[in-house]
Amino acid sequence: MTVYSTGFHHRSYIWQLTLVSFVLGLILAATIQTASQVSRAGNGPDREGFVFGSGSSAAMFTDLNKQIHSLQSENSHLRRNTQKLNDQIANRTGAASTLNQELLDAQEFAGLTEVAGPGIQVTLNDNSGAQVSTANPVSLNNLVHDADIMEVVNEMKISGAEAIAVNGQRIVNSSTIRCVGPVIQVNGVPCAPPYIVQAIGEPDSLYGGMNLPGGILSQMSQTSPSMVHMVKEKKVILPAFSGDTQFHYAHIVPVGQDPLASTGS
Repeated sequence: MTVYSTGFHHRSYIWQLTLVSFVLGLILAATIQTASQVSRAGNGPDREGFVFGSGSSAAMFTDLNKQIHSLQSENSHLRRNTQKLNDQIANRTGAASTLNQELLDAQEFAGLTEVAGPGIQVTLNDNSGAQVSTANPVSLNNLVHDADIMEVVNEMKISGAEAIAVNGQRIVNSSTIRCVGPVIQVNGVPCAPPYIVQAIGEPDSLYGGMNLPGGILSQMSQTSPSMVHMVKEKKVILPAFSGDTQFHYAHIVPVGQDPLASTGS
């Protein structure tokens, strides 16, 4: 065996290793993409085959939404009247004015006041042109799931969002987003696609944070670009949270008192 033949066989060995590594890399990438698609399927079978806009389900959904919005409007009206009374009291003394401002700051932080500012709007929609089947979990990615909306909300928070709403429902500490039968409920209110997720914050930071490779919007866009649409907004107006804010079982522990002591209830 000559020096030249030894070098030839050595180079052939390197090319074989390179080819094998390349093929393994492709398989690994495909496996990761498939795994992320299957994880997005979530509880999708509950929404399989449901079409809005027809049948008794759509009529029931519309009637229920009207009742909910009516109650929420009444709740918001009562809160505005309460705030007017607080403002009138605050105008009488300096101490009351300070307390009133602290109350307003606390309400804003808790999401109990309407807010406005620059931000972004993300629209999520089902891929209506595709077929879904429980027999093929990957096909369920053509639907928007409650987990998708929760991930969008979480990524907005990480990207610097100061206030968020989904289909007009303000997201606060006690907010819930869950799939119930063929609909997704936000704060207990049934919502139908498209799902409009709005956030107030620095627009460029929010937009860039939501566009990161491997993020939820990137995953949904791989299924179909039509499922995701995001725009920057100069002014976003978000409503106040209109749900229950009362604690029924949790109680404030007075300063200096043993938290394990009996509350007397």
